[in-house]
Amino acid sequence: MDDSSYNLSNHLDSRAGELVQEDRYWGFNAVRAGAAHGINGTSGFQHGHAYIGVNDQGLNPNHIDFVDYSGSTWKGGNFHPALSFSIGSNAAAVSNPSYANPYFSSVVMGSVDEYHLPIVPGDNSGCDTNNNGTVERDIAGHGTHVTGIIAANATNGTNVSGVCRHCAISMSQFIYPKVTCINANPPLFHPDEISPIESKAWNSFASFYTGVGFQIDTGVQILNMSGGEPEILGVKAPDADNNSGFCASNLSDPRCLLIQYAQDRDVFWVASAGNYSDDELHFPAADPHVIGVSGTRNGINGALFWTEDTAWGPEHGSSFGTNSTNGPTFSAPARDVYSTMYKGKKYVPHVGCDDLSDGVEDDYGYCTGTSMSAPFISGVAGLVRSTNPLATVNEVIEVMKNSTGQSSYSNTLGWGTPRADVAVKEMLGKSAGVQVLNRVTPLFSMESSVADDIVHTTKPQVAMAYNLNMVWGYTPYSSEAVVNGYTFPESPLNPTPAAPRADLFILTTHRQPANGGPVTPLYRLRFVGPKNGNPSPNNADWLLALDTEISGSSSFRSEGYEMDGIEGYIYTVCSPEPSCIPAGAVKVYRAYHPSRDDHAIFPESKITLMQSISYTNNLKKLGYAYPNLDSDSDGVIDGMEHILGTDRLTMDSDCDGLSDGAEYPLTSSPVSDPMNGSCGGGGGAQTPWGSNAGAMTLINQWWLTFATGYHFSPLVNGSVTQLGGYFNGTYNITLFNNTTGQLLRQIPVASNNNWAYVSVPPIQVVAGETYTVSVYFTNFGGAHKQFSPLNYFPQTFGDITILGTTVLFTYNPLMMPTNTHLQDMLGQVDIMFIPD
Repeated sequence: MDDSSYNLSNHLDSRAGELVQEDRYWGFNAVRAGAAHGINGTSGFQHGHAYIGVNDQGLNPNHIDFVDYSGSTWKGGNFHPALSFSIGSNAAAVSNPSYANPYFSSVVMGSVDEYHLPIVPGDNSGCDTNNNGTVERDIAGHGTHVTGIIAANATNGTNVSGVCRHCAISMSQFIYPKVTCINANPPLFHPDEISPIESKAWNSFASFYTGVGFQIDTGVQILNMSGGEPEILGVKAPDADNNSGFCASNLSDPRCLLIQYAQDRDVFWVASAGNYSDDELHFPAADPHVIGVSGTRNGINGALFWTEDTAWGPEHGSSFGTNSTNGPTFSAPARDVYSTMYKGKKYVPHVGCDDLSDGVEDDYGYCTGTSMSAPFISGVAGLVRSTNPLATVNEVIEVMKNSTGQSSYSNTLGWGTPRADVAVKEMLGKSAGVQVLNRVTPLFSMESSVADDIVHTTKPQVAMAYNLNMVWGYTPYSSEAVVNGYTFPESPLNPTPAAPRADLFILTTHRQPANGGPVTPLYRLRFVGPKNGNPSPNNADWLLALDTEISGSSSFRSEGYEMDGIEGYIYTVCSPEPSCIPAGAVKVYRAYHPSRDDHAIFPESKITLMQSISYTNNLKKLGYAYPNLDSDSDGVIDGMEHILGTDRLTMDSDCDGLSDGAEYPLTSSPVSDPMNGSCGGGGGAQTPWGSNAGAMTLINQWWLTFATGYHFSPLVNGSVTQLGGYFNGTYNITLFNNTTGQLLRQIPVASNNNWAYVSVPPIQVVAGETYTVSVYFTNFGGAHKQFSPLNYFPQTFGDITILGTTVLFTYNPLMMPTNTHLQDMLGQVDIMFIPD
């Protein structure tokens, strides 16, 4: 979806008496989701792969923007039925945070259609008038619209994209057939909350909150609740502090236990502020441990707080607070939000919330309310948590606050509307003053003797869900290396979590790192139950597969595997190996254990070990990732140092007194630029090639006389103060101005297989002009061949853009090599640049 392609027209907004632009995608643009994604899939920064739980009335499971599979054909949608369930009348006022395992419970799995409500066996005598196992509602569309805002997948050919367009969606359906159709009346918090126009369904807050518990149990990282209670215990709150302080004096209330349970698992819980246009947020949005979201509307000079001239009953504008304690955390679009709809159905037509609201019965339409605001924030949080799955809720909130551009708190708008691209870029950080495009995260490995399974995930909440699962009880796989610098969240159920383990670190964005190669997503698939050589009903197999393996041609789907979503990215298999493998990366394999019915992922170095324990079948190379290796013990694994251009053998690469790990922590956004000190780039002395030399592959070579080097262009005026190189011997290094044709300097430099620099009188270089620095080898001199860590040019480091490498085999000191090579360099050469 191209932000520049929208057809906009002006109209007078009667609610505000101002001229505004009609833009059906204004909400998507308000959070700058398009800038975060990138228009063509190779730009931008993050498409998202977090696991988001939507607690709602259900959705249209067959919507083109949601469907993951159609039969055996992979369609690319993000709604995964195997993660979803209908609470139905199984809901109860749970008194402690120990819930049934949804994989082995009586809840209806996968049946979350918000129009065709699933009937729970034994509870619906005489209600199934159509004899199809469902009850058809009068209205539908709320959950479909909310889910589309979060994760509609525009890759299916539509124009609607969710904010977190590749995030996995779990739907917990809390609505069920109306009480008059069932034999038993489950406990309800608010029987008066039934919609007056709804005759066949029942909204139950007991189901509402029970669904939250089930979703936390399955490992959601973000929880979206587009709804809430305008009053507590059936009594209107006497002042604005009542809802926000409810749990402080009601710690044992089931709702408050759930909020604590979410905190224990470090789940980012988002809830709508409410549509009552008063100074009291609905609960749980009012709770200080839940991210409450107020609503905005589209104005001529940007988003404005949402209010209405005409009341729609009690709902006629966003609720708000009186201060930062009881007010919203963020604000997001609420009025006239365009998203997915349930085809041909209406939800609240008097506010334009139905499939025909855009004039066409086409699966898309407008809705209004803070129900729409919450999923925008959930989507942005999904992008941020995808970029660094180890970042805590508080860290994600801070990054999102920093992205809004709002300098102070507002009791109506909170900290403002987050900008997705700004938040993701902050989580990625900069190195040598250049935006980092990717970062790494551990691929946790967990093992269960009950499930006969090794499972791999980048998501701590999912790992904890496996660990605390009452059936399987996974524990960190003891044969893999400990992840230093990170611990799983502590909770009363898990007061001393075992140390997380991972042999591999994989990438978190779809972008090719500056010092890496092309990447491909890894999808997590599941199979639960007896299969092949394992007859146990508790058997489980979670495996990681490439996108080429999840299509209709794959056997996994035909064998009954279900989709759980993307875990992250690895480097694509390339040729010829090993020279094409990104520096520092290792080959990643998958193999199958037939009697356990289990697939496992491991580095090439563990093939023999895994085969010794019977992982002998279907050995497949998936790609390349980084090993869990930190050579200088600075808290940044070597693979991330390759990406950053920092020195994997030096704790403080830029000599600023801070270790690389302190500047670029594993578990948060970067604190500072790890290459911005006196030995790095971006303001201090800059060595654009040498600072990235950690990625080189050195092979001894003998050559006839030739010159080799790289073309570069400064971004700012400055001086070259040193010339240097990495070789074995003494050779002439030359600096040449391609723009003017002038030879600027030639000087011998002695190197003994190390980076060596020789000072020269400062040589002025001009921004925008092109230069070549090269080394002159002669007399069959020994050299080293370097396959560039840059892979593709141009690439910018600090204030220098390297345009390409070059080589000239017939050397003439008055002729610089002018041809350009995109991948390799024979002998390394460099400059020391000081910007003016």
